[in-house]
Amino acid sequence: MTKVSTVLLGSTGMVSQYVQLLLTDHPFFSLDFIAGSPQKVGTPVQELPWWIEYPRPTIPKNSVVSLDDEQTIISLAKSGVQLAISTLPSQFAHDIEPLWTRNGISVFSNSSSYRCRDDIPTIVPEINPELFDLHASSKHFCATNCTVLSFIFALQPLLRPTIIRDCKVLTQQALSGGGRRLIEDFEKQRRIAEPTIPGEAEKIIQEFKYLSNTNIPISVSCSRVERKDGHIAEVQVEFEEPYSIEEFKQSIEDFNSKQHLGLPSSPEKLMSIRDSIDVNSDLWSNGNSNARPDQSAYRRSHGMSVTIGDIVQVDKETIRFKGYSHNLIRGAAGGVLYLAEFAHMKGYFGS
Repeated sequence: MTKVSTVLLGSTGMVSQYVQLLLTDHPFFSLDFIAGSPQKVGTPVQELPWWIEYPRPTIPKNSVVSLDDEQTIISLAKSGVQLAISTLPSQFAHDIEPLWTRNGISVFSNSSSYRCRDDIPTIVPEINPELFDLHASSKHFCATNCTVLSFIFALQPLLRPTIIRDCKVLTQQALSGGGRRLIEDFEKQRRIAEPTIPGEAEKIIQEFKYLSNTNIPISVSCSRVERKDGHIAEVQVEFEEPYSIEEFKQSIEDFNSKQHLGLPSSPEKLMSIRDSIDVNSDLWSNGNSNARPDQSAYRRSHGMSVTIGDIVQVDKETIRFKGYSHNLIRGAAGGVLYLAEFAHMKGYFGS
């Protein structure tokens, strides 16, 4: 099978580097080009700074191309590039991503710039796959906020029809969610200068309601914690009638049983249930086992499962639980790549 020629938008950010890692020997996609800022254009890709702790993968020996030069984009399209995976910060993605779609290269974006629009779908394959069919001719698709994914899967089977009266979410978000500079600042100062995350709660609520297509009462409070990777959402759900932990666990297992996409990045189980969450080993879960990219047991599916744990029966109508996910894998790099895999499965890229 001929692989889809792919360009990566963003050359040195953490999400960009995880995308490079995950595209290594990918069965669907061939990473042929990396596009970067004017300061990076012309730099051999092997000489770009490498920040993440896992080894730099082997990629084609070419130089960084321009993000915003239209002639370069036209040339790449003519050469056969079909897919651009965007890891750009939102302030740049807003102007740059449309340049690529206008010139015939489909953009699958991790940026928040175009999420939750009527004309540009935001899709999580296990939650709202029907949006893909409605927008199958689109050239622009978005993945979602990394924190939403730590709890939306557990709530999804309770929403058709909804039996939820109220939902409160408290997030504990890792340093890497704020980028490399936040990690570096923490390592220097050994403290978090700004533990709150302005605007984050509003984004989470908007994207949760868009993805789930519901309007349940939900409140969200967000904080940054001293953990490098991995977002936790502590969720308290009040139901319309008595609801037990056993029923909640069964709803998760029933939802798991319907998730058989069989994509290269598909977790073995979408959610795993634990008595309590281990923030170290559960970070790289595929639902059945844990392995990091530097371990021989590692597969692309590791880091794509969500762990549900610390489930408590508060009262007859109320349950509290925690959801834990790898914000750079299930949430960012792996999430946008997974969406592109889903599109490929649907025949989006053709032959």
